[in-house]
Amino acid sequence: EGTMARNEHLWALLLAAGDGIRVRRILRGTDGAPAPKQFCVVQGQNSLLRQTIDRAAAVIPIGHVVTVVAKRHRRWCS
Repeated sequence: EGTMARNEHLWALLLAAGDGIRVRRILRGTDGAPAPKQFCVVQGQNSLLRQTIDRAAAVIPIGHVVTVVAKRHRRWCS
């Protein structure tokens, strides 16, 4: 039995509603404007949030990965 089958009962709740104020001066979104760190690419090609979603989906079904973001961050979500 594979890992995914054993983890079908698990869920991941990713909280990504922070504003990242402490690092705002150095992090930029894809449009070049300051953005909360979870929506920034720090290393590689994907945002920190996308990397986290991908890691969770590697061990539990993607349908069991729930991400919570602030309404004010809607422009960075896609």
